[in-house]
Amino acid sequence: MLVKDSNSKVALHALDTLASILVDVKQEISLASLTLLVQNTAAGLASKNAEMYKKASNLLDAFINNLDHVLLFHPFVQVTVNATAKTKPDIIDRVSYLAKKVYSAKPKQVTLHGLPLAWNLVRSLSTTGSTAVLREAVADYIKNLYGLMGPGLFEYCSSAPDSNPQLVAMVRELSGA
Repeated sequence: MLVKDSNSKVALHALDTLASILVDVKQEISLASLTLLVQNTAAGLASKNAEMYKKASNLLDAFINNLDHVLLFHPFVQVTVNATAKTKPDIIDRVSYLAKKVYSAKPKQVTLHGLPLAWNLVRSLSTTGSTAVLREAVADYIKNLYGLMGPGLFEYCSSAPDSNPQLVAMVRELSGA
């Protein structure tokens, strides 16, 4: 995909083109295409080129502003799992926003995809040298989930297949409960 082209001029042009046609083609984008678009656009967040970062960020926001949040939630979750340490906070913020928008209509979507991501992110804080920005993004995501689910968040965490007391304690701490 041209968005990931090593030639920054080509990649910038691809981002501009996609942004300009997004509204016109939004009804025609399949879930598979959407997943690839989100993945390839999110890769631009890792760019050292400030213009590339800005255009990729703006395009991800355009996806959120113009496309179905329920369809976007899973691709953004997938991108977060595989994101670099540099891009993860930006993407987590968007996943958190989408979780708020999706939960009222499709709570199971957040439970199936958003909670495993939360556990993964919390574990990564304790196993890697995470940055303050990443820790803050994860904490905001957990607080958001707690705001949506209340104490049920801890019940889900306790019953997760790979749960342990340390995970539950970290989730509780990050939630501010």
